[in-house]
Amino acid sequence: EQFIKIFGRHDKRFFVNHNGIHIGTMAPNLSTSGKPGRFIVGAFGRLESAKGFDLLIQAIHILLEAGFREVQCRIFGEGPSFKDLNDLINSLGISNHVTMMGYSKDVSGDMAGCDIVVHPSRFDSMPYVPLEAMRAGRAVIATGIGGLPELIFDHHNGLLAKPEPEDLARQIQLLLWNQQLRLKLAKNGFARIKQYFSIEAMLEKLDSIYQSLVD
Repeated sequence: EQFIKIFGRHDKRFFVNHNGIHIGTMAPNLSTSGKPGRFIVGAFGRLESAKGFDLLIQAIHILLEAGFREVQCRIFGEGPSFKDLNDLINSLGISNHVTMMGYSKDVSGDMAGCDIVVHPSRFDSMPYVPLEAMRAGRAVIATGIGGLPELIFDHHNGLLAKPEPEDLARQIQLLLWNQQLRLKLAKNGFARIKQYFSIEAMLEKLDSIYQSLVD
């Protein structure tokens, strides 16, 4: 929709085929990370400004200042913003609660070790991280930018936030308090990607696009 707004409304010329991922045959474990007294927030991706990890770090600081000392944040990834993000963590005095984990060799396993996954991008299209988090059985908070509202229906299979620390903190706090909501979002998230964002669904849609062009 954003592309059409920029380049003109020629609907018949544009086709949308969302990213697809391998789902597998095993249903995910929807339980939490199992760390008593700790609430682990995971974030994954290339460490650059567009991905908004600094917004998440500031959101964690807000929660800690409000007394939610059980919150821990693990940021997985590499990129040009690594030093700046590490400096921000240290300047806020929250290095005991936010850890830069570096490159993840096992994304699914690392996601399963978190209670929720947050995708705090400033700019994005249809990233794989929320899809992978839903496949891992984790509730997802993502900013409502790019194609993410096409994946996440707010309060049904995830939470949508503004790309602002205060709103990210509010959404994290909501899931921190509400395990029932976390489980609901995780269950609905897995069901949605299984039906609409699998490799099979992507290939089927691609085939239908080609067929429409031939016909």
